[in-house]
Amino acid sequence: MERSPIIDLSNGFDAYYEKLGTQAPQLCRNTERKARKLEREAGELRFVADSDDISAFRSLLTWKRAQYRRTGQFDIFAWSWVTGLIETLFSTRGDSFSGLFSVLYAADVPIAAHFGLRGGDTLAHWFPAYDAEFSRYSAGLIMHLRMAEFTPAAGVRVIDMGTGLQRYKDELKNGDLFVGVGIVTTGSLRGAVLATAPRARAAARGRVIEVVRRHPVLHGAAGWLRAKYRQARSGHGH
Repeated sequence: MERSPIIDLSNGFDAYYEKLGTQAPQLCRNTERKARKLEREAGELRFVADSDDISAFRSLLTWKRAQYRRTGQFDIFAWSWVTGLIETLFSTRGDSFSGLFSVLYAADVPIAAHFGLRGGDTLAHWFPAYDAEFSRYSAGLIMHLRMAEFTPAAGVRVIDMGTGLQRYKDELKNGDLFVGVGIVTTGSLRGAVLATAPRARAAARGRVIEVVRRHPVLHGAAGWLRAKYRQARSGHGH
């Protein structure tokens, strides 16, 4: 079992932020101060909780790839089938499941964004990133707090930030879920991942599969994902 920090907004953002201010007063003060400084120096801040801005979405993918390079992580977007999957989910909308893309703008220029998967009233945290030019303003933290404030209007009551040791998750959380971690695949995909893929690539695929496994509404897309994987392996996916 692994711990998955959550932001529970069942009692509303004001109650969440009041408690956060008690638990992490310096975080709240610093983030508010940096948000004011960012607005003075870069322009009025605007947050869109459920955006269809494809240009900003492309920016998110560019920032995420740059983050992978900076931190020495494997770039899963090097595979065209992964990008294709994310783009399909971006355009998927439904009452029980949808992609949810949120963007923080400064003077109408996107500076931070997050793409996740909404199932019912739960948002699965997936791909957050920001323009590195705005790192000194803690643009990522500002965006996450705006997500907590404004995504409830899109039907979100819980933001499940997922397993992992990132510090900001522990700073922002007000609860935890405990989840089993593993991969259940068809024999062919399991063989491809375990027998032929390097460890870093297996971990990257595992993260995609973990999200599918943890959110049953994605099971219908699993066949499409496997087909794209086989296509990429045969040399036709780029």
